Amino acid sequence: MNFMMAGMAPVMSFLMMGRDRRGMEPTELLFWGVMSIGVIAGFALAYPANVWLVARKLKHGLMTQRLQIAECTTASHQSHLVTLSFANRKAGL
Repeated sequence: MNFMMAGMAPVMSFLMMGRDRRGMEPTELLFWGVMSIGVIAGFALAYPANVWLVARKLKHGLMTQRLQIAECTTASHQSHLVTLSFANRKAGL
């Protein structure tokens, strides 16, 4: 989300807040055009970062099947299982 916002914010700042204030009014077509350009710029910046994170297993992909953690009764047992699964992932197991 940080990369998405980093792409959207400059585009929207320059195009919406210029001399023509119609870009600030949601009933104007210009507003929606600037929003569309901002989303495209955000996507273009965020996509490579997400690919990098998924490739290094720092983030799961959209269609990733997660490991099922057994039903646990206590919160401490659940956190222990999560810690173990993270350690196994780091070790490549």
